[in-house]
Amino acid sequence: MGVSLLIVVGLVAIVLWAAAERGLARFRLTGPFLMVASGVAVGLFVADEFNNQLNTAEAEKIVELILALLLFVDATEVRGGPFGGEAGVVSRLLFLAMPVSLLAAYLTGAVLLPELSGPVLVVLACIVIPTDFAPASPILRHGGIPARIRHILNVESGYNDGIVSPVFVFAVSLVGKRADLALSDAVLDGLWAFLLAAAAGIVVGGGAGVVFRSTRRIRFASSRSGRLVMVLIPILTYVVAQRLEANGFIAAFIAGIAYRFVRVDSAHADPDPAETAFADDVGQLVSMAMWFGFGAVAVLVFSNGLRPDLILYGVIAVLVLRLVPVVLCLAGSALAWRERVVVGLLGPRGTASIVFGLLAFDALPKGTDLPPLYAMTVVVALSVVLYGVVAPPLAERLLRPRRG
Repeated sequence: MGVSLLIVVGLVAIVLWAAAERGLARFRLTGPFLMVASGVAVGLFVADEFNNQLNTAEAEKIVELILALLLFVDATEVRGGPFGGEAGVVSRLLFLAMPVSLLAAYLTGAVLLPELSGPVLVVLACIVIPTDFAPASPILRHGGIPARIRHILNVESGYNDGIVSPVFVFAVSLVGKRADLALSDAVLDGLWAFLLAAAAGIVVGGGAGVVFRSTRRIRFASSRSGRLVMVLIPILTYVVAQRLEANGFIAAFIAGIAYRFVRVDSAHADPDPAETAFADDVGQLVSMAMWFGFGAVAVLVFSNGLRPDLILYGVIAVLVLRLVPVVLCLAGSALAWRERVVVGLLGPRGTASIVFGLLAFDALPKGTDLPPLYAMTVVVALSVVLYGVVAPPLAERLLRPRRG
């Protein structure tokens, strides 16, 4: 009865949010905020039964499939070419600042959480570092923040969770199925699994792009075809990757990149918004479901008592471990120093952190499974409050030109 109640209330909450989305936005009440509040309210009554359902193989597959869809959509919806026309800044954020942030999160964890092993600390870093603007969508619409800054942040958030995914999967495996292997063997095994996932993504995503582009050219495809294909490709990719014993959401992310590259007419062209609209809507729905589930998870996590060390770790991750690496790695870039600070400050954690936290909770052995879930809860809850309400006006004030 408890889980059924959770599902029913979750669906009702999503319907009510969808029916009043525009009006609620005027009061800065985002969908994630409302879903989290609803999940917390129901979680107070069904926490025990929900806990029994959360740590199951079925729950893990559902969460992986949701992430596969979201990663595919992220990889296909970036506008203005692969790096959104901001290759210099975005590449620094993804390939310099993010690895430095991951390393800083690992070292911070080693100091604050010395009882955890190295692989578990890597898992924690992968959970708390990737950004996602779902809990802070007002930032991407805030007129006081320059359009260029908003665009850079949007492009970065579209890629960072997909780039972190292989590291996360490998770290989890070192505690699980690869725990008994020598490090060199584990690396080779992980590399082989990644290559299989990449092959599945390239073949399915690229193949679907070729087929659909051809059918569009000879007018065999209808206006609905592209919308359906965009939702079916990540599901098909996930299934194929599972059959190959590769990771489905890594494959789906690469499939999105391959599909976009093959489907559009040039490297800097964008997919037709009419084709991506349905996938965007489906992704939004499953994201809302994830936020509702997060609210129930938060009740479950904090019912285990307060963990000052994990709370401090999460707070540092949100407030420091992105800001400092971003400001340092963007030194000398085309952005002014205040713009670099704003890019570093605006780093909410959202859907990717939730999914990684849930997957780690399902996959890690008992005793090491709670810290990732706890850290995820802290960084996401802080992001919902801090970035949904406080950050936009603060960033606007920081960017406002000084009067002479």
